[in-house]
Amino acid sequence: MKTPFLVRLITRMNYGAFIETWKSVKKKSKKNGIFLFFDMIYCGLVYQSGYIEYDIFQFYRLNAKQRDSYITRGRLNTMIRRLNDPKNWNQLANKADFDEKFKDFIHRDFLDLRNATVEDVWKFVEGREYIIGKVLNGSCGKGIHKLKISDYHDAQSLFDDLHNKNIGLIEELVIQHPVLAAIHPFSVNTLRVMTIVVDDVVHIPCVYLRIGNGKHVDNLNSGGFGAVVDVKTGIVPLVAVDKDGHPATHHPLTGTAIVGAQMPMFDEVKELCRKAARVVEGIRIVGWDVCVTEKGPLLIEGNPFPGNDLTQLPAHMLDGYGRYHQFMDIIEGRIKTPQD
Repeated sequence: MKTPFLVRLITRMNYGAFIETWKSVKKKSKKNGIFLFFDMIYCGLVYQSGYIEYDIFQFYRLNAKQRDSYITRGRLNTMIRRLNDPKNWNQLANKADFDEKFKDFIHRDFLDLRNATVEDVWKFVEGREYIIGKVLNGSCGKGIHKLKISDYHDAQSLFDDLHNKNIGLIEELVIQHPVLAAIHPFSVNTLRVMTIVVDDVVHIPCVYLRIGNGKHVDNLNSGGFGAVVDVKTGIVPLVAVDKDGHPATHHPLTGTAIVGAQMPMFDEVKELCRKAARVVEGIRIVGWDVCVTEKGPLLIEGNPFPGNDLTQLPAHMLDGYGRYHQFMDIIEGRIKTPQD
């Protein structure tokens, strides 16, 4: 047990949310409540897992060996500290800095609003029906706005709204590939591509398709679906699931098949991420969000602190084992050749 994680676990825990999660787990697992209460605490001490992970990863169903195979919150923190230099985080975490650093990878117009004038903004939106506005340090799909220009009667009203929404970056709206639009046309459905750089070799341990569900964002935490993608073929082999574990072979809104879907230009997607993974020195593990268009893939953003839930959803971990040992085998150099 890592002492810093234990201290944070105790001092920052939302005890009300802990109790609500405990009640939910008790109801769905039908196990003894007292056992579950102490088992959740035990897993925090032994595996550095949070109570939310206990629920999402269904630790109540797993044995000790299976539990020990998951990238939990504490273990992820340790990985990030080891692999990513905090001095360089902002080149990815800040969305305006990211667009500037990776302008050769994003293939879209953007405007950093930190020093922009009303005239700059109006010139940028001229001739566009929609733009995307982003809070600079938003995450999990929060702070992303799809803005219709005709809703504003003049430049000042648009400028004021951007300021009121704390938007620090505006971008050209990207149009996704028809294959992805057919699944869910209301959001840009991105591929989350994990990269780990070891000894100048870029590994891609896993790829996931993120799919919206009635909203203009595709994040799991915003009600979307996640589907594992075969890292070699680009095919979705298993059901998509939301964060509550509800499965979908077809999208509930469009009826389009998810299982069996072939991701377009998949080799180009991986090559784009391999190149991007080498751009920022000292950042060795990243979750890249990639949009595929008819002209090719482009980066939406890169996450120097990628989440651990999407990549280990129980519906995709068929044997009950997570990705901790896979990731550590790469990081420790036991896997030297990329598996994709």
